[in-house]
This record gives sequence, structure tokens and C-alpha cells, in this order.
Amino acid sequence: RGDIIGYVGVSGRTTGPHGHYEVRINDAPVNPMRYLRFASSAEAD
Repeated sequence: RGDIIGYVGVSGRTTGPHGHYEVRINDAPVNPMRYLRFASSAEAD
């Protein structure tokens, strides 16, 4: 908790602030869902 995991900004050809997230293995993009763990709403508060 409290760790910075990224920054939001406007660069390149964007229409508004956003964060970009991707997972790559051996320089190939992969579906990040298999590497994410989601907290229940009670844990997120």
C-alpha cells in the first residue's frame, strides 16, 4: 500500500490523461489477467 506504480499524463497522440499498463514476456505482449490478483471491495477500502 502506498507504493507508486505509475504516473498518469498526456503524451503522444492522446485525447486525455491515462495510464498505460502491459505485461511482456520475452518482448511479446501477453494477457495481464493471469498475473493480477483482485481484492474484494472490503479489502479495497
